[in-house]
Amino acid sequence: MRKIIIFMMIVLTAGVYAGHLSDFPDIFIDDGSFNGVIVVGNQAPSSDVIAQSNLVQYLVGYTGKSLVGTTKLSSEINDMQQNIISIGSPCNNLISAEIMNNPEPCNKELAEGKAYIKIFSYEGHTHMVIAGYSDKDTRQAVTDLINKDVAAYEISAKIEPSASSKPKEPPQEVKIEIEAEKKKLAEELSKELSQKISDKKEDEPKIEKPVPLVKEAAVNDSAEEKQQEKKDSPIKKVLNWIISLFRK
Repeated sequence: MRKIIIFMMIVLTAGVYAGHLSDFPDIFIDDGSFNGVIVVGNQAPSSDVIAQSNLVQYLVGYTGKSLVGTTKLSSEINDMQQNIISIGSPCNNLISAEIMNNPEPCNKELAEGKAYIKIFSYEGHTHMVIAGYSDKDTRQAVTDLINKDVAAYEISAKIEPSASSKPKEPPQEVKIEIEAEKKKLAEELSKELSQKISDKKEDEPKIEKPVPLVKEAAVNDSAEEKQQEKKDSPIKKVLNWIISLFRK
């Protein structure tokens, strides 16, 4: 299993002990039912939504009861006085940001290969934030929480970050849309340029090519010769007849 850098912070508020990871999920269970909401950001990556779904399935199996209505988007939370499990860093989940008092920068305490699970106490309620440097790191932290593989979250440790823990790149479909838009723009510009060239050609005055004088003169000479031949032909016939008499 891919290891990531992980740590856990327990926050005390007004001397009230917020809880411990080993107490999960009992710190969110009341009379055998899950008492709280599981939140992801409005623009949460699909990996956070999958992690949310996995956590719901685990809690359904743990309690044997439905969790319908417990999954929320950050914009749906208007009251912080309830138990909350917030998935995603303060960078992409406003509830995580509010629970953690809007840290600056929003990815504070996160670096390549790092994730954390933090527990806070707020006016008698428990808030938990699960966040990772990348989407996969966040999802892995949720998986570890479900599997109770949380020993490493209680200390800070460093390991070599894996390639999979690097921040996600822009979705391929966005690139495709950008390329398609560029192609469309190029086609429109090409069409517009072709039209301008065509219009310019139509506006230019047409210049007729002069007929070569030499050819015209040659044609005229040929016509005169033919006319002269027509005029001389009777005389030539008589001369030819006289010449033929002497030859006899």
